[in-house]
Amino acid sequence: MIWDTNALTAFFNQDVQFLSFISEADTPVIPLIVVAEYRFGLEGSNRKADILPRFEAFLSSVSTLGCDMETTRHYARIAHHLKTVGRRISQNDLWIAALAAQHDLPVASRDQDFDNLEGVERQTW
Repeated sequence: MIWDTNALTAFFNQDVQFLSFISEADTPVIPLIVVAEYRFGLEGSNRKADILPRFEAFLSSVSTLGCDMETTRHYARIAHHLKTVGRRISQNDLWIAALAAQHDLPVASRDQDFDNLEGVERQTW
């Protein structure tokens, strides 16, 4: 399961609903886009000194996922579909959706932008 940034945030905030949701899930896969978004959020956080070492340790224990040429094919397909139906999502969510479609993995997220995208399944808590 791919974790969106709000899933990663829920994990580090020890959100009880999220922890219950993932209790039986496979090891998470974290897109590098999510790593970057989370690092950006930490830059302005007063909890950075507490969370950053835990975040680095977490990253060494999970799989991360970057984009490649195949990802661009999924990105283009999803972006074209969104354009034809007049719907917009953030560029970062578009890349995350492309990775999810490419690897046939659901996305753990509370973000409804992932809904109704061909080849993307959102799971939430």
